[in-house]
Amino acid sequence: SCPNIRKYSIDLLYLAREGKLNNVLGHDSEIRQCIQILIQKRKNNFFLIEDSRVTETTILGGLAQRIVDQKVPDIMPRRLFALNMQALITDTTSRNELEKSLRFILKDIKNLTDVKNIINLLKLLFDHDKLHCIIGTRTLSEYRKYNETNSIFEKYFQYVLVKETSVNDCILILRGVKLLILDLALVTAAGLTNRYIPNPYSPEKTIDLIKEICKNTKERMTNQSKRINELQQKESELNDKIGNLSNEENEKLKQVGKELNLIKSNYYLEKEYINKLKNF
Repeated sequence: SCPNIRKYSIDLLYLAREGKLNNVLGHDSEIRQCIQILIQKRKNNFFLIEDSRVTETTILGGLAQRIVDQKVPDIMPRRLFALNMQALITDTTSRNELEKSLRFILKDIKNLTDVKNIINLLKLLFDHDKLHCIIGTRTLSEYRKYNETNSIFEKYFQYVLVKETSVNDCILILRGVKLLILDLALVTAAGLTNRYIPNPYSPEKTIDLIKEICKNTKERMTNQSKRINELQQKESELNDKIGNLSNEENEKLKQVGKELNLIKSNYYLEKEYINKLKNF
């Protein structure tokens, strides 16, 4: 059934049941707001306004997973399709053809063969509670410019503002990745990037910082290992001549020993932390 819907849409509930959606961490308030709107008697359609780099796909994926996991009220809609507008536009050559294709898709939902105008068709579907519509738009200003002045949107739609990932959600996402990094380091990185790095958005900027720190730590450990080998070789050479060393060489041996002990101490301490994390 619903051949036109299936041709141009993705069945998000099917993907959720098959475990093919990315695990959505955070944005609990936005997903709960979506659920609250969808179970209302009136104005149970909404715009997802992405005033951040979080896409509507992320929010809808989280919504689909909750429906499949039965973590929503019983009166929630049980089908959730994401319409691929790009594919639909590609298959049409004019505005009239596009409207005709949209009418076919909407008539899959309810057999209303006598309705020719797409706006009237939408109104009938909304009034009979046969369709809940979710529309993604880029910014709040864009929504206000094009949608608040349209009577059908004013009557049938609300909006959900998708905010930038919070510090707590960022920490939750980083924990979900299961990195071999101390939890305190993740929490500190999320807090510092939120305070001192205004752009880009979380969690990307926190992940970039962690990557940079990990890269620097790896380089430092490599350099320390090389320096230890150099000092051990120098110490060995001086020890071979231990009975015939000049005062200057004796002093050099002491300095080499001090530097070697200090670097060894730092190197093996960091290595011990790394091994603990690997076995955690």
